[in-house]
This record gives sequence, C-alpha cells and structure tokens, in this order.
Amino acid sequence: MARLDITNIDMNEIHVKVGGTSSTQVSMNDTDVRGMAAPDATYAGNDGISTGNNSTIAIGEFRNGEHTSLDNFFSLNNWDTFSHRTVATNSSSSGEARAQMAFKNDTANSRIECSYYGGTDANYNTVYTSYINYTGYTGNINVKYTTSGNVVSDTNQGNYYYKPYGWPGNSQNSTTASYTTARSKKDSGTNYVIPTSGYVAFKWYVSTPVWTSGGFQSTGQDSVWHTMTFTVSFVSDSVTYSSTSASSRIELMAGRGPLIV
Repeated sequence: MARLDITNIDMNEIHVKVGGTSSTQVSMNDTDVRGMAAPDATYAGNDGISTGNNSTIAIGEFRNGEHTSLDNFFSLNNWDTFSHRTVATNSSSSGEARAQMAFKNDTANSRIECSYYGGTDANYNTVYTSYINYTGYTGNINVKYTTSGNVVSDTNQGNYYYKPYGWPGNSQNSTTASYTTARSKKDSGTNYVIPTSGYVAFKWYVSTPVWTSGGFQSTGQDSVWHTMTFTVSFVSDSVTYSSTSASSRIELMAGRGPLIV
C-alpha cells in the first residue's frame, strides 16, 4: 500500500492505513487514527497530527501520510573506537584493543536495541545501550556496515584464538559460523537480518604479537583503522525505510614495545 492520497482522501483509507478493517466504524478521534506515525509535514505541520483526545484535527492533515516509521540513528559520541594498547617487549602478557556494535530486534517494544563498547584489556569497557524505534511494521529489519575508503591494517601477528581478524570483513574470519557470532565474516555493504533472539555483532579486534620465551623477545603490533557507517533498514509496502549513523573512525592498535603510528 502506498502513502495516503493527496486528493480525494477518505476516512476508510486512513483507517486501513493505521491497521483498521476496511468498511468498519471509524472516527477521526480514534486513538489509532490520531496515532498516524509518519504524517507529511507539508499537510500536518511540523508538529504532526495532534494525539490529544477531542483536540482539533482535520482530515486534510492526513494527506500523503504513512503509518510506518523508523527513528533516526542515535549519536555514536559515546562509542570508544580509538584505542591503543602496548605491553613491554620482554613481557609474557598480551594486550588487546577492541570495539563492538551489536543489534537486536526487540519486537515486544518495537525498537532496535544496540549494544556497543570499545577499549582495551587494560581498562574497563563501558557497555552502552541505545535504541532505534519503529512503528507499524512486523517483518525483517536489516543492518549493514559500510566501509568508507580503504581498510588500512597490519593484523594477525598476535597469538590469539578469539577472532575476528582485525575487522568484520577480513577474509580469514569464519564464513561458516552463524552471522550472529562476532567472529563470523561480515562483508561491508551487505544487509544482515537483525535477530529477535541474540544479536548480530560487528567486532573490531587486534592483539599484541606473540612473545616467545627462551631468550627471544618479539616486537611489533597489530592494527586496523578505517571509517565506517551503520544502516538499519526495512521495506514496507514497497517503500524503503532506512536510518544511517554518522561516520565513525575506527583506530585500534596493540603492540609489544613502542607503537608505530
């Protein structure tokens, strides 16, 4: 179903658009009618359609309206994507730098739950949770990350078992593991269905190169940096709804001995 008409609009059309049954009783004061989620500001004004019971409302405000909506992407200002970690050349310890963004479709509350953190193994990684609300839709919702420019990396010198290798699209990440695991390969620009149970996680991860005992002291570093965005989207009634984040710079470095920047 397309957006509501601009001319010859009628109450039955509005009622069906907001989820009512065609040719059944409807009033402009009905809560679902007043709850039209995405009216056109050209006709409804910048303040939208009034939801107040018995407040002034006009049928003309519903022209070109749509009941389905998707909120804007939240700010990424709290997401720590710039992390450096170093350990001593002759130390047997290992250092890690990481950042992760994970998405879950909370259908009970009609919102996308986003859980994210960044930092190193040497400091507490604060986990933040933000939401992207949607209305009038019950199907699959997708998410993708898109890399801007080249991925600059020098990874996999480290001796570690928890992948991914530097960034989600690295070809050495698993192509057989479920895409809902952080260690699976996820290609830039590819849509992945956001699960309703568990998360689809995008993880950036590097670690220090291995240190060998017996007199051998290794130096070097793992690093990855590039710029990317996230886009959440779905298609309803042949209309695409999408919400894209601001660009975020990823810069992770983990080294044994001095880091080379």
